[in-house]
Amino acid sequence: KTDENGELLWLNVFPQNNVLVSGIDVIPMPGGGAMIAGSVKFDNIWLPCLIRIDANGNYLPAQIIGKVNFDQDHDCSLDPLEPPLANWVVSATGIDGFTSYATTDTLGN
Repeated sequence: KTDENGELLWLNVFPQNNVLVSGIDVIPMPGGGAMIAGSVKFDNIWLPCLIRIDANGNYLPAQIIGKVNFDQDHDCSLDPLEPPLANWVVSATGIDGFTSYATTDTLGN
């Protein structure tokens, strides 16, 4: 984080545990926090990622896990033969109005 004159106030490294992350863009958030858009290297594959930090540079962890499948019988339950929806963009909006985005893999994860 820098002040109005570009002087460094603090520097933090995200995330921990020997995971390689490359930040590409910083998006200011209400309250002085920010979103860092970039890539994370996981199992030797670069994947897109968003990291949210508060005004003090603290990492705000969040995780949403689930599957996206085509509900062929419209019963709102996952049936074994319903195909996964690959390469879909999924959004989730929190009570603070902040929206996160992710894409599904070939298995709908």
